[in-house]
Amino acid sequence: MSYCSSCGAYMPDWAEECPACGKARTEPKKRAQTRKKPSAQAGSAAAKAEAGTENKAGAKTSGEYHYSYKKPAGGGTRSGGARPSAGKGAFTYEEGGSRAGGGSFSYDEEKQRRDTAYYAREYKSDAADNKWLAALCYLGPMFLLSWLLKPNSKFVRYHANQGLVLFLCSIVLNIFDFIPFMWVVNIFCVVCFFIGVFNALGGKRKPLPIIGDITLIK
Repeated sequence: MSYCSSCGAYMPDWAEECPACGKARTEPKKRAQTRKKPSAQAGSAAAKAEAGTENKAGAKTSGEYHYSYKKPAGGGTRSGGARPSAGKGAFTYEEGGSRAGGGSFSYDEEKQRRDTAYYAREYKSDAADNKWLAALCYLGPMFLLSWLLKPNSKFVRYHANQGLVLFLCSIVLNIFDFIPFMWVVNIFCVVCFFIGVFNALGGKRKPLPIIGDITLIK
């Protein structure tokens, strides 16, 4: 399981971009591929390979998995409109530059595309239905009302977290308002307020500048 580095939305391991905000995956594709679960035969081979890495002292040494894929012929489709065939893949386990084991597995590329489209529709529908409640999250403590009205909405929870962080930041700034030039930081809070409201009404899950990566509500 992985999450978007931009908006924090759930990203399927096979997705090349975030279903919520559309940002491309930042981690290398190779790293994402290594999270694919191999078949029982492949898992057994991997377990044997890992077991073989124990030295005489009983300590394990780390290795590295390498995956390769081969799409089914004809673009993954069968004649007569039948269900697309599964693609084939193979993996090898290397330790210290030498091969220690390997195996094979299968994957359904068409199912991955359907699942990715499902997550995209889910996020867009959630955003369209709750954008006004999400915008309300940036009006100080009103984030709590939106969160209580739609506790199961991922879109509302995301903006409730952003609104809470902005609210707490504003309180801290008001406490230290006696410090010279603090008005500059107050302008920053006002800018964040408008950015948050526009993102919510636009159905976007984008973090606020600087403070947007803080997570208090998951």
